[in-house]
Amino acid sequence: MVTVTVAGRLVDAVGADVSPGGIRLVTAQSARVGDEVSLVFFIHGDIVCARDTVRWCAPTKRGLHTFGVAFHAIEEDGPVLLDRFCRASLH
Repeated sequence: MVTVTVAGRLVDAVGADVSPGGIRLVTAQSARVGDEVSLVFFIHGDIVCARDTVRWCAPTKRGLHTFGVAFHAIEEDGPVLLDRFCRASLH
């Protein structure tokens, strides 16, 4: 689960396809390409906070919204946590 602030609204999202450079989100809140978003999520119990820009958007078949974000700023040890998570996922 990912907590997202988009267009000034706090919403819950499901994260997928996470990489050191970004993440794909599915949520009830729409977004537009270029929107700035803030994310909070956990990797193995450690919190990751990031500010991002929406790169692409699409509706889902179930009336939700999916969009991809590119990480701009990740707080503290977030980049290390993301890198470890992604490397472990490859094995």
